[in-house]
Amino acid sequence: MTAQESARTVDTLTGGLPTKASRESELFNLPGPPLDSATLLFSSAVMGFVMAAFSFSAARAMPNQRASLRLWGQAMAASGCAFLLYFLRGHVHWNISYVGGNALILLGPVLILQAQTSLVGTQGSRAWPTAIVAWGLGGVLGSVMFGLHSNAGAITVSSAIACVALAYMWQITSHPVTRSLPAARFSAAVGALTAATFTWRTWVAITGQLPSINASNPAPSPAHTSSLLLGALFLAAASISFFSMAHEMRRRETENSARRDGLTGVLTRAAFFESAEALFRQTLRRPVAIAMVDLDHFKNVNDRHGHAAGDHALAHMAKLIASTMRSSDFIGRYGGEEFVVLLHDCDADTARRFGERLVDLANRTRVRMPGNQTLHCTLSVGLACLSTNGAEPAETLDALVARADRALYRAKAQGRNCAALAGMAG
Repeated sequence: MTAQESARTVDTLTGGLPTKASRESELFNLPGPPLDSATLLFSSAVMGFVMAAFSFSAARAMPNQRASLRLWGQAMAASGCAFLLYFLRGHVHWNISYVGGNALILLGPVLILQAQTSLVGTQGSRAWPTAIVAWGLGGVLGSVMFGLHSNAGAITVSSAIACVALAYMWQITSHPVTRSLPAARFSAAVGALTAATFTWRTWVAITGQLPSINASNPAPSPAHTSSLLLGALFLAAASISFFSMAHEMRRRETENSARRDGLTGVLTRAAFFESAEALFRQTLRRPVAIAMVDLDHFKNVNDRHGHAAGDHALAHMAKLIASTMRSSDFIGRYGGEEFVVLLHDCDADTARRFGERLVDLANRTRVRMPGNQTLHCTLSVGLACLSTNGAEPAETLDALVARADRALYRAKAQGRNCAALAGMAG
């Protein structure tokens, strides 16, 4: 019996049913799920709308990040509408799908940049994003109105998105706040990948090998496939990283709020000493000074004008002290009407000038009270300076604060409304 006769005999015996070998062959040769334009476009549109809804929902729960989250939601909604218009190409008027879709796909990244700047509290330039959008739409409108090559719009839109993606990556990596957030590297990587993909898509369009996006196209070009896939990936990945950044910003704000005095906004006593100890250990080669500041006759203020007036006076003096400090110094509420200031890299002469300037400023200003009333308050300041000269400090931070406190009592004994400097520890 030949091999063919044997195979026919086996097939006859099995009643024409597929054998195990034939079933395995058919299983491994099944075609994969279709990766066509319609699927990619519709998936990207749904992804954009989902991320927009999530962003608008999160905005209600995060008041301080509300503006940035709303901008992000608008960006995601614009992107979702753009992909939906691309998906409906052939079912709606061409100009609506082509011009409207490209205008929205350019608006999305610009809104993303604005959301990012709003999140960290910076003012971004609007001139160059406007120029980029104008460049992107220039090719689109040129194709419709002046009969430019059909790839003109793809060239300008793709290159504009690549530029915005690079700006997004630079914005995240260059700003000190966003750079310190856990999701910064992931966001920057997404921006870099997006920029690379749309740069490649621009080149393919320039060489004339990029057909227009059409949901009915069963075999999209690799440039279309990759850009559409990355579009959906970017909407998801960038949104997740942005939400992570917003959540981290909120967590830091909550943590910082717990370290602040509720009335004056300066550090609490515990938070001040925690920060001061860390700085104290790191500045062995720089002199450090402590200023103890006390509001004169504060009990009389409360007795004569009420505790509300006393609260106004304390808040006013805290702002006044903070306005006199440098960015490297910091202030805490020591207790009651007394504040403590750490002056970084400050020798005895600088500390003395700081105290005298603070006393003079307080003496010349008035505390504005409700009802257009004013209150005159003065300050007494005690200062102590520690010079390390690169060696171990001669005293602890607590001892330095104690010397400044004794200098404060000396200033009060001298009639208040003055500054006194303690002698050097030795």
